[in-house]
Amino acid sequence: NDGAMETGTIKFNHGVMSSWGSAWTLDVHGISAHGSTPHKGLDAIREAVRIIEDMDYIVAKRTSPFSPAVFGCGMINGGTIPNAIADHVQARGTIRAMDAETDQILKNSFKEIVAQSELRGFKTKMVYAGYPAVENHADACARLLQATADVLPGEGINPQGQPMTGSEDFSYMVNACRGRKGAMFFLGSGCQAKGICNYLHANPYYLDDDCLLVGAQIFINLATRGA
Repeated sequence: NDGAMETGTIKFNHGVMSSWGSAWTLDVHGISAHGSTPHKGLDAIREAVRIIEDMDYIVAKRTSPFSPAVFGCGMINGGTIPNAIADHVQARGTIRAMDAETDQILKNSFKEIVAQSELRGFKTKMVYAGYPAVENHADACARLLQATADVLPGEGINPQGQPMTGSEDFSYMVNACRGRKGAMFFLGSGCQAKGICNYLHANPYYLDDDCLLVGAQIFINLATRGA
C-alpha cells in the first residue's frame, strides 16, 4: 500500500517495479593518536569520509545518466574523545539501482574504493544484505488489469506506473514462481480529504481503512478467475 496515492487507485507496470537494493555496513580500523600528533595515527574518520565521497563520484561519473543510481550513507559513528584520532568508524547506508548492470558497477566500485584503504594501512570489513529488483511479468500484469477493471474506474488504474527506488523482498517470491510469472502493484491507501497522505515509513503513519476493501476485491478476482 502507498499512503501517497489516493484510495481507489493502483499502479503497476510490466518490467522493473522496484530497485536492486542493498544495505551495507562498513567498519574502518585505523590507529589512535593524540590530536597534537596526528602523524602518529591513522584517522579512521577521515578515511571513512574519503570512501563516501569517492562513491558519490562513482554515481556521478561511472554510471549512466539514463539509469538511476543511488548511494547513501545514513549512519556514521566513530571516535571517543575530541582531542584524539579515532581508530574505528562504522558507517551504514544503502545502494540502489534500477538495472543489474548499474547495481554491479556500484558494488564493484565500492569494493575497489574500500580496498584502497587496505593499501593505506587501514583494516576494513564490509557486509552487504539486500534484495534483487521486482520485475513484473507481462502475463501477471494482464491478469491484474482484468482483476481491477470492474473494481476501479479506468482513471484509477495506472498500468504504466513509475517504479520505486525502494527495494522489496517480494522479488524473491516472483523469482521463485515457475516462469517467474508474478507482479507487484501499489494500492492507494491515502485520502487527502481525511488528511491521510503520508509516505511509507513516515512518522506518524496513517492508513485509510477503505483501501482494504479495494485490495481484498482485487485479490478475490485474481483468485476466482483462474490462471
